[in-house]
Amino acid sequence: MNPSLQSDRAWAMQWLIDAPDVTVNACLEPLGGLSAKGYAHFAEIVAQYTLAMAAFIIENPGKANDPDAATGGGRGRAQRLSGDARRSAE
Repeated sequence: MNPSLQSDRAWAMQWLIDAPDVTVNACLEPLGGLSAKGYAHFAEIVAQYTLAMAAFIIENPGKANDPDAATGGGRGRAQRLSGDARRSAE
């Protein structure tokens, strides 16, 4: 959520886009209905979710073709980040 990390997030997302051997299919439904309209940090949460799924796939190559496992790996981290952001905004 730190604005000073925006360039790092952008770099990491570009790395993931360019990576020939890591594929992530991000479905936002597991994030509990988060939307760009209703949440100020939507882009950061989606980036974190996507990167967390990629990290899960890299750390667990045997589950690279298991979308449910990758989704679970990304969802937990994104939900923690979302909860942290909501608490800090209060």
